Amino acid sequence: MIIFDVTNVCNLACVHCPQPQIKKEEDYRATYLEVGLFRRLIDEIATFPVQLIRFTGDGEPLLHKELVSMISYAKEKNIKTVNLTTNGTLLHKPVIESLLNAKIDVIDISLDAFFKHSYEQVRLGGDYNRVWSNVHQLIYERNRRHAKTKIMLSCINQDPVREEVALFEKYWKPQVDFVLIRNLHTANSLVKTDEGHEELGQVQDRYPCPHLWKRMTIDFAGNVKFCAHDWYAGSIVTHIHDKTIQEIWQGDKYKFFRSCHLKNTYEQIPICNKCMDWASVPWDHGFEKVIEKVTSG
Repeated sequence: MIIFDVTNVCNLACVHCPQPQIKKEEDYRATYLEVGLFRRLIDEIATFPVQLIRFTGDGEPLLHKELVSMISYAKEKNIKTVNLTTNGTLLHKPVIESLLNAKIDVIDISLDAFFKHSYEQVRLGGDYNRVWSNVHQLIYERNRRHAKTKIMLSCINQDPVREEVALFEKYWKPQVDFVLIRNLHTANSLVKTDEGHEELGQVQDRYPCPHLWKRMTIDFAGNVKFCAHDWYAGSIVTHIHDKTIQEIWQGDKYKFFRSCHLKNTYEQIPICNKCMDWASVPWDHGFEKVIEKVTSG
């Protein structure tokens, strides 16, 4: 899976996300992935036997003004599966229509709460009523058109929403294609989680992280990262501008990182050595498997 982190700009300040604190730093600059670079990469991905791209990352993808045209280009190049993960705040009717016209495969909305009061506690700056209206508008328009686009909703199982997760699933499952309940990641210790999660990450019998074999992230500045949970550029492999995805994926740096994981020498990769999220990333499951299940139905 190739993750396109198209911008580091977001319109919310969610409690489970490091982005609000990062944007306060002196060297923060609003940045957007160059469309020309994206198109070159899509041209290469179109030659791969496995084609899954996902728009997600440090910011809200729909804040990139060219996002819909980027999705359209990917589908014109016959990329098999194109996924957009969004907070849903910008899913107004014209945007919904444009996404459906682009024939996007999966729209994944991070809702993260069932009740208004809890939504406002975890998704700071969000308008609960508007987002729910947007989701229902998307469902209605998709069904009215008989479009093939799949709709997913996700909720992070964290305080203060633990008691409403079952209601979240019960309400949304009959209306959408998939409901995903996710664990809370620490984003390399930037986000505070419960003690149980931290203890899980300190288990000695550690296994290699599947992300090194399954995913690559290309961020808004053209950096290639091996970790999708890396917010401070600790997993940068190289810059994509003068290289191909295949060259990087099969290159010496990726081989070195994989070797460290296989040999259990995590201390050679600082970002991996301090990671507590590895235990919640199983080899036999993951977002790739979720998308496979959603799109096969």
